[in-house]
Amino acid sequence: MNYFNILSISDDRRWLVIYIILMGILAFVAFGHLSNHPLDGDDFEYIDDAAAAIQNPSHLFSTDNKLPGRPFVDAIFFVAHILWDKNPAAYHVLLIGLHLLASIRLVQTFGLFGSSAPVSMIGGAFFCSKPAAFAMYSGYRVWDIRLH
Repeated sequence: MNYFNILSISDDRRWLVIYIILMGILAFVAFGHLSNHPLDGDDFEYIDDAAAAIQNPSHLFSTDNKLPGRPFVDAIFFVAHILWDKNPAAYHVLLIGLHLLASIRLVQTFGLFGSSAPVSMIGGAFFCSKPAAFAMYSGYRVWDIRLH
């Protein structure tokens, strides 16, 4: 019962393809409006770090970055900055795509840990639809919550 092994999908690949298409639609419905949002928050720091890395690629791994310690994210912003400069729509669409891929990977991970296919798919859809990413995309910061 290895439903989500990408290299050897279960007996019927159609269900995985249909699920991925439905997840894409869900991601578009949940986050499609973000392509119209301007850059905000720490986006500017990532873009500044990417611009500095264009001048000197060793800056990608520097501790002098405004937001150091995330070389994979820095590399993504570096490539995105080369491709799109400061186009906010492109950055947001890229991040939505990465969130969708993380949601699909989460489904696979649930399956690898023995979860049933329906539970794994519901968990992935829940993650993709907003609850886990609400704070990041709404501008509301989780760490600003104060419990009294």
